[in-house]
Amino acid sequence: AWVKFDLSSRKAKNKFITDALGVVEAHLRLSDVARINTDNGYKTVLSPKFAKEIARAPSLSFGKHMDAEFHTNIPAFAPFKQFHPDSIFLEGMLWNRSRMRPQSPFRVIFQKAQWHNIPLKYTMTKIIAQVSSRIILGEGICRDPEWLHITTNYTVDAFRAAEELKLWPKAFRPAVARMSGSYRKVHKGFQAAKNKIGPLLEKRYNEKAKALREGG
Repeated sequence: AWVKFDLSSRKAKNKFITDALGVVEAHLRLSDVARINTDNGYKTVLSPKFAKEIARAPSLSFGKHMDAEFHTNIPAFAPFKQFHPDSIFLEGMLWNRSRMRPQSPFRVIFQKAQWHNIPLKYTMTKIIAQVSSRIILGEGICRDPEWLHITTNYTVDAFRAAEELKLWPKAFRPAVARMSGSYRKVHKGFQAAKNKIGPLLEKRYNEKAKALREGG
């Protein structure tokens, strides 16, 4: 008789995708430490009481976690590499966040004095895109409608494609991505973003090089 093997653990992954909270709670009722088969491989889950103890553990890396979750070895997911703790992106974000005016993006919500309905998902993705663009790229481009459209769609498409790839064994994911319609959308958005901000980044690079030459 043939024995059917689930090489990709698809059943367990689908269970986690559809009921992650239930899976985690069921394990933690039995123990404060659990090894759970998630949509992206086995993960160690700890009880919340350990949160302070592990918060600054040097052996834990948010950047490496993002590498695994968003397949940063695949070209169009490269922007997620910026979450490494030694990244210039993070240093710049921490330095700039006190300089921005957080109320500006929220005009999207508070543009009317009366109570009114808002499309929550669209509104929040727009706010996140505008705030992150302000922190990283500056005040000008964070109000550019074309840029906000590109970065909002890229983020949504990247999350969707990343989730789909997790259903495949890691070794197969780069090959699967090349055949995936979801990934092609991510790649298209990635190229559009590069084309949009390329001239801006080149201008800043030239200005910085000029300042260094002049001793600035």
